[in-house]
Amino acid sequence: MKYKIEKNTVQETLILPLYSRKLCTELYPNLYRDETAVRLLDQIDYDFSGAEKSSRGLMQRFGALEVAMRQNDLAFEVREYLKKHPGAAVVNLGCGLDSTGRACDNGSCKIYNLDFPDVIALRQQLLPAGEREQNIPCDLKDPAWFGRIDASGGAVFFASGVFYYFPTQQVRELVRGMADAFPGGVLVFDAANRTAVKMIAKTWLKTAKIKDVGAYFAVSDAKSELSPWDSRLQVSSRGYMLGYSDLKDPSVSGFFRFLARIGDNGMKMQIVKIGYAWLQRPERPFGQRLFPIPCKDRGQRDENADREDRIWRESMKHLHFDVELNGFYGAYWACAGGSDCAVITMIGDDPEDRLARSAVKWLCGCGVNVLTMSPAKKDYGHHNYPLERVETAISWLKANGNRKIGIAGASTTGTLALTAAAMFPDITLTIAMTPSDFVWQGFLQGKRDGCKEWPVEGESLFSYRGKPLPYMPFCYQHPDYWHCIAAESKRTGDMVNSRKLFDDSETAHPIEPEEYIPVENIRGKLLLIGAEDDALWDTAKYIRRMEKRLAEKPHECEIETMVYAHGTHFVFPEGMLKIMLPVGSGLFVKWAFHAARKYPKECRETRKDIEKRMCRVLAEWKGEK
Repeated sequence: MKYKIEKNTVQETLILPLYSRKLCTELYPNLYRDETAVRLLDQIDYDFSGAEKSSRGLMQRFGALEVAMRQNDLAFEVREYLKKHPGAAVVNLGCGLDSTGRACDNGSCKIYNLDFPDVIALRQQLLPAGEREQNIPCDLKDPAWFGRIDASGGAVFFASGVFYYFPTQQVRELVRGMADAFPGGVLVFDAANRTAVKMIAKTWLKTAKIKDVGAYFAVSDAKSELSPWDSRLQVSSRGYMLGYSDLKDPSVSGFFRFLARIGDNGMKMQIVKIGYAWLQRPERPFGQRLFPIPCKDRGQRDENADREDRIWRESMKHLHFDVELNGFYGAYWACAGGSDCAVITMIGDDPEDRLARSAVKWLCGCGVNVLTMSPAKKDYGHHNYPLERVETAISWLKANGNRKIGIAGASTTGTLALTAAAMFPDITLTIAMTPSDFVWQGFLQGKRDGCKEWPVEGESLFSYRGKPLPYMPFCYQHPDYWHCIAAESKRTGDMVNSRKLFDDSETAHPIEPEEYIPVENIRGKLLLIGAEDDALWDTAKYIRRMEKRLAEKPHECEIETMVYAHGTHFVFPEGMLKIMLPVGSGLFVKWAFHAARKYPKECRETRKDIEKRMCRVLAEWKGEK
C-alpha cells in the first residue's frame, strides 16, 4: 500500500526534494547515488507528472547537479569528522526525508534527525529510526533540543538548504548557542550571497508576504563575516560546486561546469564549516557573591570587585560543563602561560562563584590549569554525589593534554578530594583542607521547617556506580540536626558550629572500618591541612588518625600534614582569601569565627604559612617527571 500525498500540503514540500535526489541519482550516477530516495518514491502515491516534465529542462538538470554536489560535500565533511571522532553524534538539522546520516554511518556513531513535529511524524512513517538513530521533533530555533544530543564522543551537525529561510539574527543565536553546548563540535551548512538567496527564496518570501529580504541569512565571505560573531568560532568555506569536485565526469557538460564556476564565484555558493573551539570566553553570568563583606563602604568595594571580575573574565578563557551534556558540572580554566598539569578544585558552592574563581586565579598563578567542580547547579548539599563524575572529568583532562592531575577541596569537598584520590590512581596530588577521614551521612541545604540544613535518610555523601558509599549516620535527625548546630553557633559566637554534632554522632555510632577513607590507596603527594580550633568538626583529630593509619598500612603516597593551633575552618592560603575579598578579608574571618576574633594575628600567620607550603608543593609536583 502506497502512502498518499496530496497537492499543496506540507508533505508535498518534503517529497519534491526527494524527487530531486532521485533525479540526481539517474542523471549523475558516477557522482551521486541516493537509493533511499528511489525506494521511498516507489512507496508514495503522488502525481509526479509535472516534476517529470520539468526535469527535462536545462536549468532543472543543473539544479539536480547542485543538489548532488551539496549533499556530497556535506557527507564528505561528516565522514571527515567521524575519522577522528568515530563515536560522535551526527545531527541532521532540518532533515526532512534526507538519509545522509545513514549514508555516513560508520557503525558506532549516533544519528539524530531534527525537524518540525509534522515533518518528523511523516518521517517516522516512511523512515522510522534505525539502530543508534533518533528522529526528534523540535523547532531548531529553540535550544531545548540541545539536551537531546549525546555529544560525549563529539558532534558534527549539518544543514542542507535550511538557513536561507532563517533571519540572520536567528542563525547567529543558534551558532553561538551551539558553541556553548557543543565545544569541540563542527557545524557545516550551505550558504550563498544576497543575490542568490533572493533567487532561492523568491517564492517562499512572496507566499509569506515578507518584504525585508535583507534580514534573511546570506554570506559572501564566511570567515570575515561570521568569525566576529564569537571568538570561539573557527570558520572556513569552500565552493560547493567545484570546491570538493572538479566535475570532470562524462555526465557533466562543459556548459554545466561553466555555470558551476559562476555559482561558486559569482553567487558565492559555498559550504561553510564552523568548528567550536574547546576553550572559550565565558558567556554565562558568574555566580553571586558567596559571603557578605562586613564593612561600611561595602557598596563601593562590591563595585570595585565586580569591575576586577569583569576584567579578569575577559582575559581568561574557560569552558563550562553540564551533567546532562558532559557527565559532570564544572568549568575548565587554562593557565595563561600554558601548562600540562591540571588541578580539579572542589572549592565553592558553584564552579563559577566568587570562591571558585578565587581558587582559579590563585592556582593559575601557580602555573596549573584548573577544573572547578561542584555537585550540581543550585544544589548546595552533598548527598550521594556520583564519584564517576570526577572519573569522567579526569578522562577529559587526560584527553585534552594534561599530563598530571591533582585534586583540591576544603571542608566537605576536602573529604570528597580524599575519597576520589583513594579511588582514582590518575590523581597524583591531593590537597585536603579541613577534611574528615571518614564518609558521613548526606545532607541538603535550603529552607525546611525553619532549618537551613538537614540530613538525608539512607544517603551517603558520595556514591559510585549507583551505590552509596558506607557512611557514619548522624545521631540527630531532622529537625534536631539543625537545632543542635544553631544552638552551638549561638553559644560559641561562630557563624556555624557543628562540632558537637560530629562528636556526638561518632560517640553514638563508632566509625566502622568500611566508613573510613582508605587513604593508603592515594598516590603521589598528599597534603592535609587543618586547625585545632576548627568549629565545624575536629579536623585535627581526623588528620592525626590518617597519619596513624598510613604509619600502620603499606602506602605509596608522600604525606605532609599541616595542623595549626589557630586557623579556624578557613585554612585557605592567604593570597586566595585576599583574591576573594581584596579588602576586609581579615574582618570577614573574624566575623565568621570566634577563634579568629580571639587570635587574629595567629590565624593570619597560619594562612601565610599555608600559602608558602602549598606553593612549594605545587612547584615540586609540576616539576616531577
